[in-house]
Order: sequence, then structure tokens, then C-alpha cells
Amino acid sequence: MRKVKFKKVKINWKSFLSYIFLIILSSFLFLDILIALPLTEKLTNITAFDLNVVNEFWSKEYILDLESDGQEDIQKTQDIIFKRLNLYGVEEVSVYQEDGNLRVVVNTSLSQMYVEELIRNPYQYSIVTRKEDIDFENEDDPYAQYMAENYNETEFNASTFRNIYVTMLPDSNGTDSYFGIAKVWPHKSKVFKQFLDSHIDEYIGINIDGFVTPMYVSDSSIFAIPLSSSKESIKAIDILYNSGSIPTPYSILEQNNLESRIININYIEVSITLFVVILAIYAYLFFTKMYSKVLLTNSLFATLLAIASMLTLLKITYLPIIPFILIIEAVFVIILTRAIITNPESRYLITGSVFVIGLIFKLLGIGYLRIIGNDLLTLSLLVLLSVIFTNYYLTNISKYFKS
Repeated sequence: MRKVKFKKVKINWKSFLSYIFLIILSSFLFLDILIALPLTEKLTNITAFDLNVVNEFWSKEYILDLESDGQEDIQKTQDIIFKRLNLYGVEEVSVYQEDGNLRVVVNTSLSQMYVEELIRNPYQYSIVTRKEDIDFENEDDPYAQYMAENYNETEFNASTFRNIYVTMLPDSNGTDSYFGIAKVWPHKSKVFKQFLDSHIDEYIGINIDGFVTPMYVSDSSIFAIPLSSSKESIKAIDILYNSGSIPTPYSILEQNNLESRIININYIEVSITLFVVILAIYAYLFFTKMYSKVLLTNSLFATLLAIASMLTLLKITYLPIIPFILIIEAVFVIILTRAIITNPESRYLITGSVFVIGLIFKLLGIGYLRIIGNDLLTLSLLVLLSVIFTNYYLTNISKYFKS
């Protein structure tokens, strides 16, 4: 019987793996664009891919009556309240002096409860010790341990600590809870440790605006203040502890609801308009032959990819977005992508410069500028990756079809 010989097929594994990799990249590209498109949240009931668009703003004014009429105290209180609200991310804030009082006006989409906490509470705190003649175990007076008049003041207050570091630690039940680790100034660390040593296995307290939180001292090497178990409130508490010490008590004299200011924009209509505008711009550049076809193709592809990736990231993370800021950032992505594509030798310098600008805006900016600065950090890297992906993908796709 005659043997049948099969011809050995020589596989070019490099080309084969490159082909498979291009298929995978194409799949991710298709998925990225699909998620980014408007109304794709209606495609499935399993996962929602919709934008968390912020359309509800509230606005209010607060008149603060300060106990001190000293200009230095008023100015410092004004600065600290503004700093608190800015750190929390309130979009529009104004704090100014009016007839010896402070007038605070906010216009924001953030939680009213926590914004008001930052305004209402002076958050003047100090370490206190229990008075010996008070029965803290009296069941008929369960609130005795929380009342400031039942404690003796000590020399330790907000000026004793550099900052309060908020972190999670195991509590007495072994459950992770939020604590504030007090970082003491070096020149006061010795006397503060001696104070804690003298109260080992005893209860002391931290007095905040007249309300005392009891604390059991078991270790003098660390001073951990128990905080709220609510993750939502921790950011506000962190800011209250670390935004500065308000020099004078105050109270809310008056508060009034105001008409909120918000630019209502239909992001779906804007998305379609922006897409049409991009195509129109590149069509004009193509017919005027101002740039090569390869450059225009890469630039258009990278621009659409960067915008799609930005929208996909926002949908997956479900981060809250303000429509008019989204439009500003989309225009920025178009400009930055174009700049990197047309200046390939300087793409890392351009990206680094934008990243630094975003960092400056985030650290030093206020209101919307601070929000945009924070987003620039991500967008600058996203645009650079989109350009790198575009160059690789289109080059290899072109080689594949030519072969």
C-alpha cells in the first residue's frame, strides 16, 4: 500500500501571534467605542453603562455671627471656611465680611449635609480629663460622659498637633474602623507622652465644640481618635481636623435658600454635534490638502479613540460629571491629541507639561478650575496612550492588508 505523505506546513509564529494580537486589540477597540456611544446603557439589563450626569445643584447663603470682633480672627476664620469648602470640592464658593459677620454663599451639587457640616462647625477641639466628683457610671445620667462641663481642660488642643492622619485600624472588636492618628509637634511630644503615661488604663476625652468623645488610653505611644464609621463623612471630618484651627467660636445667625445656577446641557445632543464638528474639520483639512493623508487619518483616529476612552472610563467608574465641564474637556482632548500627533518628537514633553499644569490647578485652583485640573491628570495620559495605540494599530493593520 502506498504511503501518503503530507507536506509539512511551516507556520510563521511571529505573524500568527501578531494577527491574533490585532484581533484582540480590535475587539477591545470595538467594545470601547460601543460603551462610549450614547444610550448604550439600553443594550443590556445586566450592566448599566450610563454617564453619571450631575444636573441637580443647590444654593444657599449662611450668615455667621462670630464671638470675636478682631479683624485678624475674622480674616482667619474666613480663610479657613473657604479652604474647607474648596478642599471638599464645592464648585462655587464665596466667603466675605459683611457688617462684622461672615457671609458664606455656596452653589454646588455635593451633599448638603456634609457641606453644612463644614460651615456650621468651628471644630475647636482640645484634650480633657474627667472630673473626680462626677459619676460617669450613673445609669440615670447616660449623657454625663459627653458633656464638656464634666471635664477638666488641659494644655493640649489643636495647636499641639501638626495634623490628624485619618486611616483605618482594628477597633476593640477586631473590626476595621476609622481613626485619626494625632501627629504631635516635636517640641510638645515629650510632655504629651508624659500626659498619656499618667492616664494609662483611664478614660480621657476630646472636646469638640462642647461635645466630648470619651477615649480609653491603653498605649501612650499612639493617640488614635475614634471617628465616624461612615465612609461618606470621613472626607469632611478629615478636612475639619486638618484645614486649620478657627480662632473664635461662631454660630449661624441666618440662612437662606437661593436659586441655584447650573448650565443645563443635553449631553447626547452635544456629543452628536461634537462628532459632526470633528468630521467636518478633518474633511476640510483633507480637501484643502494641508496635511498628508496618513497624518490626518492618524489624528482623526486618535482623537475619536481618546474621546471614546474618556467617555468609557466615566461610564465604567460612574464618576459624577458636570455637562459643561465634559464639553470643555472634550475640546481639550481634541487640541491635545492634535498637538501630539503633529509633534511626535515632543509628545512626552507636551504630555508632561499638561500633567504639571493639571497638578498645579488641582493643588492651587479653586472651584471648577480645581475639578478640571484633577481631570487633566488622567486625560493627559489617556491622550498619550491613545496616540501610541493609534500609531501601532494603524501601522500593523495596514501591513496586514497589504500582505
